Amino acid sequence: MKILTLGASPYLLVRDAKIHADIIDKLYSNNIQVTSVVWNHDTNYFIPDSDGKLYYESKGNYKIPLYAIDYRLQTASVQVYDLMKMVQPDIVVTIGSYEECSFLAAIKMMYPNIFKWISVYTSDTSSLLYNNKDAFEYVDYTIATSEMSYNDITKIANVNGKFLPYGADLS
Repeated sequence: MKILTLGASPYLLVRDAKIHADIIDKLYSNNIQVTSVVWNHDTNYFIPDSDGKLYYESKGNYKIPLYAIDYRLQTASVQVYDLMKMVQPDIVVTIGSYEECSFLAAIKMMYPNIFKWISVYTSDTSSLLYNNKDAFEYVDYTIATSEMSYNDITKIANVNGKFLPYGADLS
C-alpha cells in the first residue's frame, strides 16, 4: 500500500507538524510506503541527500521522501497532482485545516476514483467557514483532533467523522 501525506513540514515545531510526523512514523512502522508533500518547509535550511532529494528522518532512522510545495501558489494542486501521478498512492492523508482540503478537493472533483482521501482535521479554533465546507464532500473519511474541529466537521460541513483527541500527552 502507498500513502501520500500532505501537511506542515514534520520538522516544524508546531502541533500540525507534530501530528504529521506521528502519522508518518505510525504508517512507516506498519510497513506502509509513505511519501510526503510538505508546506512551510525551509528548503534552504535542510540539505538534500546525495541523490538531491529531501527526506524526513524519523525516530526509527528511516528516510521518507519530502516534496516541499508552497500551498499558497495557484499551481499547488497541479504540483500535487503531478506528484500523485508519479507516486500513485492508494490513499492520500491531509493533515491540517480546510486549506489543505480545499485544493485537494479540486483534484478529487476531477478524478473521483484516483485515490481514497482521509482528512485529519486539526483546527483548534472554528476555522471552517461556511463557504469552505464544500471541500469536505470529497473526503472519504475525516478524523478530528480537537472538540472544535469535530464540531466543525459534524455541524458545519455535515460529514461523519471520528474524534481522536491529540495533545501534548496524546498521540
